[in-house]
Amino acid sequence: MPAPDVLARHEHLLVDDFHTLVDVNSTVVAGESVNYYIDETLVDANRLRDAAALHIGTHGTVQVVDVFTLPETDGVRRVVITDKVIPEYTEQLILRPRTYTMGIGCRRDTPKELILDAITQSLQTHKLSPKSIVTAASVIVKQDEVGLLEAVNELGWSIHFYTQEEIAPVIEEQDLKESTFVKGTIGVGNVCETTALLAAKSQTLIQHKTVYPKTTVAIAQVTSK
Repeated sequence: MPAPDVLARHEHLLVDDFHTLVDVNSTVVAGESVNYYIDETLVDANRLRDAAALHIGTHGTVQVVDVFTLPETDGVRRVVITDKVIPEYTEQLILRPRTYTMGIGCRRDTPKELILDAITQSLQTHKLSPKSIVTAASVIVKQDEVGLLEAVNELGWSIHFYTQEEIAPVIEEQDLKESTFVKGTIGVGNVCETTALLAAKSQTLIQHKTVYPKTTVAIAQVTSK
C-alpha cells in the first residue's frame, strides 16, 4: 500500500507529526484515497509531484498548489509536502523537505536568547519551518561560542563551521559586502552569507545578511538534492 512514510524515506522528507502519520496510514490500509499537495514554491516541486504520483498510483491525486490557499480538511485526510509553516489540521500530514541552510554570525559571548530570537524572526519572515533546515553554519572561530552552540542544540540543528580560507573566495565570487570590523577581527568580513552559501552548495540567498542585536543571519536555498 502507498504509505506516506515510504515516500518520505525515499525522498528524504521529515514526518512533521507521527500521530497524524498513523491516522493517514490507517486510511491507506482501509483502501481509502489520500490526496497529496505539493508546495509550488519548492525548487523540485515538479519532481516531487511525479514521485508522489508514481507512489500512490490510483489511490489519490497529486497537485502542485499554493499551500496557503488550501481549504480546511473537513475530516478528509491529506498529505502536504512543504517547507512552510501552514495551518495544522488533525487530518493533515505534513512532510518536510530539507530546503535551506542558515548562516549565523554573532559577537563574542552573545547569549543564546538573542541568537534564538534572530533565528526565529528570520524563519517567521519567510514562513519557513525549522524542520526544513539542512544545517546551520558559521565561521570556525565560533566553534566554541557557547550561546551559538546552545541555540542550535535547543533547536535540534546541526552546525558546520568553515575556515576563513573557505569563506574568502565566496566573498569575491559573489561580490558580497564585508564588515570592516569583522574583517579586522577574524580576517574575513562576511560570515552569515558566505557560510550559508557554502553549506547549501548554491549561489542563491533567500535572505541576505540581516542584522539583529549582536547577531547576523542569512538563509541560502538548497537547489539540488
